[in-house]
Amino acid sequence: LAGRLACTRTTAEAMKTLVAGNQELKKAIALDDFPKMVEKDQQFHLTLNRFSKNPFLIKVIEDLRLKSYPFSYYYWRSNQYLRSSLAEHNQMILALRNRDFRFLDKLIETQLNNSKNRYLKYLAQSEPKNSFSTLGGGGKQ
Repeated sequence: LAGRLACTRTTAEAMKTLVAGNQELKKAIALDDFPKMVEKDQQFHLTLNRFSKNPFLIKVIEDLRLKSYPFSYYYWRSNQYLRSSLAEHNQMILALRNRDFRFLDKLIETQLNNSKNRYLKYLAQSEPKNSFSTLGGGGKQ
């Protein structure tokens, strides 16, 4: 819904802000400025969300992003994810310019699913191999 609303409500002036923010993200990646990368990525998505001009939707999405913020640090540790994120941002900008809400919705859905899958993979990798031994119940008696 946020993408659909953004496509119909975004102005040319607002688009300049989004594009400039994405350029700042690109610079942060080139400089390997990790804190700035996380900040600029978050800023891109919050700006896109605000284009919907729907206060309830903005609040809900921003609250969800805050809850997932710690994951951003894991996500940005991979050069592969950095490149794909920039490419996805560029596609989102193109979809907004073309007022193609179907394409924008698809991009947002794909990015959310990819992020969810990466987070689940991260959680699986960080789990102890034998949960019984960490609780004291898996050793020999």
